[in-house]
Amino acid sequence: MSESTTRLRETLGGGLDFLDQLTDEEARQLRIMVLEAKGREQEELHEAAMTALDNLPFFIRIPIRAMFFN
Repeated sequence: MSESTTRLRETLGGGLDFLDQLTDEEARQLRIMVLEAKGREQEELHEAAMTALDNLPFFIRIPIRAMFFN
């Protein structure tokens, strides 16, 4: 198993036997795409949380923001 495949497996978790069939370049590219997708997902979750907080009354919103984002 190449280093690229090993790192991809660590990123995705185990149990994905088809990963052994990927070339180093394919494994590297797939890992990059997965990490980018995870980053976008985090950004979307953050935006959703901020939108939800904006809909709360001011006196509740400030302490909750402090809890989550400090």
